[in-house]
Amino acid sequence: MDKTNIKNLQAVKNQIVLFQRKFLICVLLCTPFLGFSQTNDSITLKQDTIGLIDSLGNDSLVFSILNHKSSLEIPVEYEALDSIVLDMKSKKARLYGSAVVVYEDITLKADYIEVNFESKDVFARGVISDSSGKYIGRPEFADAGKVYEADTISYSAEVEFVVISS
Repeated sequence: MDKTNIKNLQAVKNQIVLFQRKFLICVLLCTPFLGFSQTNDSITLKQDTIGLIDSLGNDSLVFSILNHKSSLEIPVEYEALDSIVLDMKSKKARLYGSAVVVYEDITLKADYIEVNFESKDVFARGVISDSSGKYIGRPEFADAGKVYEADTISYSAEVEFVVISS
């Protein structure tokens, strides 16, 4: 054998060794992912009972605003600068920060307003400011162009009765 054949055989041998090393590395790196499957978890989860129907066949937790029929002929419009909290269990809405409630030609403004949808009562009051300690957001009750301001205002839409306290 001459020197060129020996060099060619040596190069082929080196390529075969390199290929074998690459193949071995691939097999070693890929085997853990291919060889082992995930075993069943020993932790069992209980079925969620919140969405289940009660014994009478009625879902007591679902409230659909689309299917809700109000006893008021005219809708109550309300908004608040800070937040509105709807408590469906007690059927109340609590409005915080520059709140406004409009019903027919009546407008009520205050820093805190609570609307009871079941009794159709509305309660409004101001709040004491954290920084100045002053009473701010005093309720304003406007009806047919007349405006009344007080420390607290209670209004019943059912009997159209207002209690104003200063």
